[in-house]
Amino acid sequence: MTEVVPIRIPKEVLEKIELLVRLGKYANKSEALRTIIIEHLEERKELLAYEGLLFQDKKISEVAESLDEKEFLELCKAILSGRKTSVELVEEQREEIS
Repeated sequence: MTEVVPIRIPKEVLEKIELLVRLGKYANKSEALRTIIIEHLEERKELLAYEGLLFQDKKISEVAESLDEKEFLELCKAILSGRKTSVELVEEQREEIS
C-alpha cells in the first residue's frame, strides 16, 4: 500500500530530479523520489536501528545491568556520540564480557 505525501524541496533538488527523469533514469518524479528515499533508507539502516527494536531494547537492558557504573557510562557516551547504533555497541560490549 502506498500513501501520497506532499513535500517541499529546494528548487535545486527538484531540478536535479527533473533532469534524472529527462535522462530516462526514472519514469517520473514520483518514481525518482520514491526510489531515492527507499535506497537511502536501505543504505542508512543505522538511522532506524533494527526492526526488532523492542527485542533489541531488552538485549540492551540485559547488557546494561551486567556492567558496572564506569562501563555503563562509557557505553552511554559511545552510544550518544558515535556513528554506530546502540545495538552494535551493546553487541561489542557483550563480546568483551564473554
